[in-house]
Amino acid sequence: MNKQKWIARALEMGVEGLEIYEGRSAERSVSWFDGQMDSFVTSDVKGTSLRAKPSRS
Repeated sequence: MNKQKWIARALEMGVEGLEIYEGRSAERSVSWFDGQMDSFVTSDVKGTSLRAKPSRS
């Protein structure tokens, strides 16, 4: 992801303020049934959100 391109584009559009939020979570879970592994799950989630404040022109 290129944040500088988003910032440049926002400035071209006359945006007064811009927030970029990035989040990431990683998780692993194991479940057992009758003394044996029933499931093993690994997840890795990445997300990005933008919030812009338009100029008052």
